[in-house]
Amino acid sequence: MRLRMFRGAVILMSAALLDACGSQAGPGEPLRMVRNSLSPAYISVPYQATLPAAGGIRPYTYTLSGKLPKGLHFRDGRFSGVAEEKGSFDLTLDVQDAALSNREQAFTLTVSNPPPPRFGFILPPVTVKGTFTWVT
Repeated sequence: MRLRMFRGAVILMSAALLDACGSQAGPGEPLRMVRNSLSPAYISVPYQATLPAAGGIRPYTYTLSGKLPKGLHFRDGRFSGVAEEKGSFDLTLDVQDAALSNREQAFTLTVSNPPPPRFGFILPPVTVKGTFTWVT
């Protein structure tokens, strides 16, 4: 009787210890891509974007297929650099986790000229007496 109680206590303590350590023993969240699109890049403007994965068992291994625009680089799920050519670039990202689960996602990265600057008009908080000319 005592031996059974001891074994039961050891099993419960082991289960609690594994749970506290974040054991991957139980069913977890499946591997998935967090984003399904990339923000646009602009010629001669520094660019950074991340395509994170979630779920599965870390660490993740990223493999990118397709042609990146000249000046941009990809490493560990991150794009960085300064684009030097315009166009639409079709890319495919494959993510693999430590349990060898794979997810693949197709993306299109668009590189164009930077948009024109936006200027706003803010009136000063003053009282004007008399007439004045407002030129736009």
